[in-house]
Amino acid sequence: MPDGSIGYASCSGWEATGEGDMSIFDDDGDKPVPGHQVGQDLSLLSVEELRERVDQLKREIVRLEQELASKGATKDAAEALFRRG
Repeated sequence: MPDGSIGYASCSGWEATGEGDMSIFDDDGDKPVPGHQVGQDLSLLSVEELRERVDQLKREIVRLEQELASKGATKDAAEALFRRG
């Protein structure tokens, strides 16, 4: 190639120019679809989708409260350890 890059075509039909486009897979397709986003427009969601979002958020609240309790217990144990010393 005149620009100094190495180019080739494979039997699959894609071409690499040596500029970081060697992957034949679309990396954007592997990104997970985001769940509920705070403040997003809800008017386009169905009743079933809204119920699923509510259930999802309730499960997340339980998970957050469990983590909060766990961190509180760890903090209390650390404080008790340093009070003895």
